[in-house]
Amino acid sequence: MTEVSSNRTSEIIETVFHNVEYSVIVTTINEETLSIEVEQQSDFSRWRGDFTSRHVEDMTSKTGNFKKFLVFIKMLLSALKQSSDSVFVDLLTYQDLEALKNRKAANAGATQPPNRTGPIPNKRYLILTYAAEFDRVHYPLPLLFDEPDVERLKQIINKQRGDIERLRQLSASSASTASLESENRRLKDDISSLRTQLADAAAAAAAAASRDRNGVNVGGVNLASTYSTNPANATLSSAAATAAAAAAAAEELQMELKQTRRERDALAVRVEAAETEIERAAAVQRREIRRKAKELQEALEEAVRYKEQVR
Repeated sequence: MTEVSSNRTSEIIETVFHNVEYSVIVTTINEETLSIEVEQQSDFSRWRGDFTSRHVEDMTSKTGNFKKFLVFIKMLLSALKQSSDSVFVDLLTYQDLEALKNRKAANAGATQPPNRTGPIPNKRYLILTYAAEFDRVHYPLPLLFDEPDVERLKQIINKQRGDIERLRQLSASSASTASLESENRRLKDDISSLRTQLADAAAAAAAAASRDRNGVNVGGVNLASTYSTNPANATLSSAAATAAAAAAAAEELQMELKQTRRERDALAVRVEAAETEIERAAAVQRREIRRKAKELQEALEEAVRYKEQVR
């Protein structure tokens, strides 16, 4: 997402470093200052660094691969968006950077410095790497931990409350799925009833056709043979016509039954898929609501602790 005002341009990029989700905000002010904010999405911890154009250009010059300020920003954005194969970016802790230095010193045969005994700085280093054809250049951007103030905590709490409210609304809207399930059950019952009716009609038509083929016996007399010798028997003629119509109707009903079965099977597949999706969505919503509620509680507790420290 890009935000543009009269003297500043900001871009927010969602990305992942070492399996942790972050929001990175890159802001350019008057094309003279670069501001970088990195926020860990799970607990809203934030690190920030502000760099002048001169600082950036001096830093690139020391690496032996000079870049103009605006060119450097384009490279950084391309790396964060993963839109170029020649630049990429990583986020390292102080411990990560020290481990890399020690490994490099060990490979060079140099003596490793003694382990640090004091508190470990809560810093992050955004490392922009430019992979040229025959070498690789690293541009480090140190970021300091941004202590949250009251306004920042309020923003976090309000965001969490908004997220929880949206999840609750989404959960309430899922109640409409109950009516969908009810409709699915009703359709299943309708299909079952239709199958029974079609089976009964087919059986009746088959019986009528059988009577037409074998003749109708009344009092031991086969009416079909009687009809062949007595053309005046209008009753037998009517029975034969009825049987023929019933046979045709039975054939039509059989075709309809096959079509209904196909529709039933297709509907059953859709119903099963819908039920699976409903259950999956409900489970996701329940987990997300619990997570957001926990985060809100932690933010509230952090706000209380901060207020006590201010006092």
